[in-house]
Amino acid sequence: MIHVAKTIIEDNAKFLLIKRAKDSKFFPGQWDFPGGKIKADEKPSESAARETKEETALDIIIGDMIIEGSHTEKETEIHYQVFLTKECAGEIKLSQDHSEFKWVSKEQIKGLETTPFVKAFLAFSKAK
Repeated sequence: MIHVAKTIIEDNAKFLLIKRAKDSKFFPGQWDFPGGKIKADEKPSESAARETKEETALDIIIGDMIIEGSHTEKETEIHYQVFLTKECAGEIKLSQDHSEFKWVSKEQIKGLETTPFVKAFLAFSKAK
C-alpha cells in the first residue's frame, strides 16, 4: 500500500492542476493536484506541503483535510488524503515529474483526463 497526500490550491475559483509526465509509474499524462507519497516519519499534512514545494516550488500553508479514500491502480492500493490550502506564495516552477500546469474551473476540470484524486474532489464538491 502507498499513502499519498494531495493539495488543492484555489485562486479566484480556479484550481491548480499539474500534468504528470508520460513516463510516470502511476497515472502517466493525467492531470493531478500537487502532492505525493507520505514518508514514514511525516504527518500527511507535512507531506502535502513538502511534495507541493518539490513539485511546484510553491510555499503553502495547509488547511483542512477534506477527502480521504483508497484507489487500486496496477494492483497497488493507494490510500490518499486531500487537503485544502490556507495560503500559497511563490512562482510555479515544475519538477521534472510534470510537463505543464494550468489553472482551471471545476467545469473545465471535467473535460480533462484526471487522476482519481481529482475525480474524488469533483464528486465531493458536487455532493456539498
